[in-house]
Amino acid sequence: MNSLISVEKLRVAGKQQDVRVVEATVSGSRELPMATQSLIQRGAQALVISADNTTTTGFPGIIRVAQSADIPVFTTETHLVELGAAGAIGDNYFEWGRESGALAAKVLSGILPDVLPVRPTSVFEIRSPDETAKVRRPLRLRLVHYQENEFSERCEEGLLDGLKQGGLVDGRDYVLRIYNAQGDMSTLSGIMNTIRTDQVDLLMVISTPTLQAALRQAGSETPVVFTGVGDGVRAGAGKSETDHLPHVTGVSTRSDFAQMAGIIKETLPHARRVGTLFTPGEINSVLYKDWFAEALAEYGLELVALPVTMSADVPQSALELLRQDIQVVAQVVDNLTRPGFALIARRAANNNIPVYVFDSDQMKDGGVIAVACDYYQAGIEAAEKALRVLNGENPALIPFSNVQAVRLIINPTLADRYNIIISDSLYARAELFTR
Repeated sequence: MNSLISVEKLRVAGKQQDVRVVEATVSGSRELPMATQSLIQRGAQALVISADNTTTTGFPGIIRVAQSADIPVFTTETHLVELGAAGAIGDNYFEWGRESGALAAKVLSGILPDVLPVRPTSVFEIRSPDETAKVRRPLRLRLVHYQENEFSERCEEGLLDGLKQGGLVDGRDYVLRIYNAQGDMSTLSGIMNTIRTDQVDLLMVISTPTLQAALRQAGSETPVVFTGVGDGVRAGAGKSETDHLPHVTGVSTRSDFAQMAGIIKETLPHARRVGTLFTPGEINSVLYKDWFAEALAEYGLELVALPVTMSADVPQSALELLRQDIQVVAQVVDNLTRPGFALIARRAANNNIPVYVFDSDQMKDGGVIAVACDYYQAGIEAAEKALRVLNGENPALIPFSNVQAVRLIINPTLADRYNIIISDSLYARAELFTR
């Protein structure tokens, strides 16, 4: 609707100024370069871009075609000057927010909204072509999540704090856009296509599905830093941690299966069989299941792993798992079972079976002991690699690495309930979880 209103106003202004307005319509950002070329072929001597989500997102494609034809681009989005626009006049968004905040304060003080007039913003910015040459373009950064969950949020927090610790200031040194596919692969595909069109300076991805989508669709010209990925090599990003795709580096978050297997043997000496659910369609989940089975075998323990193909199957699969003569559930981390973990833990508790976890956030939902990657630290470590790339270092020369920080967390109340043996030495090196 903003776009329609803007073009109607532009038509009126064109008649007033005796300027012919040539228009082109698009349905998505991928059509913008061709539409720009069409306008130029129809005689456009300058382009005007107004408030429009599609054209703003795909602006790099517009400016690339326009600059190759020596056609200036003017805009009502003043930040686009930093991306190549020849000049701009438009709202100052900070002041717009300030004015809106003043209205909110009046409402909170008791003034009824219906007596406060709706009015235009009062502060405009003008960026001239002369000013354009003086502006240092902020780095264009993108961060993509596969879906919303606490581990992904911790990774994001670490990434952003790591950039800040590296001296970068959001809005001054870089412009960041954060995308979330909400667990939908087609949405994730569209996000990656948009990012490739944007020609960004760095793409940061969280989770294996997101990394794999970036490898397929973001383009080899887009530098990628990953975190929250079980194994970057197995995800398709290289042959080894040092021999990998030249535009990719990152920090994996492979769980410490050997430590977990040892702790199960120490705290539950009577245990013979350990249960977990896994997702066959998710490479992380399959790898984790296999690696965990190998680690448990070193202690004479057997892993009973049942597959889950959709979230709706988690309740029934959890019940079936608890019928398998297991003495403990140790749930591997994956994107499908994570949202249903609280249900898995409740079913296990109802059957008097303790649950060990690889995700610290799951302790609040019934985990007894966690051997968990520190996902915030994984973000910090990934940010260190991102800073190296942004400073000009070749990603091909930056090896993959696994997160260094692992947290051991014990819930003493649940440990007592299940008669779990916790030695003094184990308590001494653990964090205690209390509700």
